[in-house]
Amino acid sequence: MTGWDGIKGKATTPAKGGSIRRYKHPDRGCDGNGFEVYGQRSTAITLNITGVDPRHRRNGCVDSSECWSQAEYSRRERHDSCSEPVRNTCTFYETCLEERVRCGPTGYPVAYGQHYCQKFATVRGKFSDRGQVWLTDTMYCLQKKLVPYATGQKNESCSELKKYAYATHSICYVECGVCALPPSDWVATVDTIGFKELFGSVDALISMLETADGCKDFYLWLIKKL
Repeated sequence: MTGWDGIKGKATTPAKGGSIRRYKHPDRGCDGNGFEVYGQRSTAITLNITGVDPRHRRNGCVDSSECWSQAEYSRRERHDSCSEPVRNTCTFYETCLEERVRCGPTGYPVAYGQHYCQKFATVRGKFSDRGQVWLTDTMYCLQKKLVPYATGQKNESCSELKKYAYATHSICYVECGVCALPPSDWVATVDTIGFKELFGSVDALISMLETADGCKDFYLWLIKKL
């Protein structure tokens, strides 16, 4: 394989056993026009790549729209990192969601999402082994549902975001297996947050439990607690 040496203005071929890898320059974020050469030696040969005058290349980039500004590079990098929340962490709410929607200290991302995510993390030891798995899956589910807002695919007001986020609570709790948890985990969950803050809408949760498989026990327990 042959790659372009943006510093020398020449193409390169790797030594035997070497390799060439495409890269994105940190200042320009070139779209696959830069190359790094690996191996003890590389042989430089003159080559006109895709008909582009070598004088128009800098740092392995073509001086065109293929090279991104630093701001655009940072935006794309943030988009990629915010597309897949990291399990058992709460940083998504502030560094991704709040960074995008700017709802402030009383908005959903900081006042609810991050606050209760961190609160659950501190009481994790009160849950059974199964309950801890449920916590991990639920925290991830809640964050994953909000990725379109964190990446800019959806643009809504802070009140609409809050409404949407609350609607995902019951979905994630049930889909991640809250009904299969022992009663001690149900108690720990409610003690940590409370019914209203936990479920957003108890009526919505009850409606879901009435039709969900294997949720009879949790449904009856919840009704008695209301």
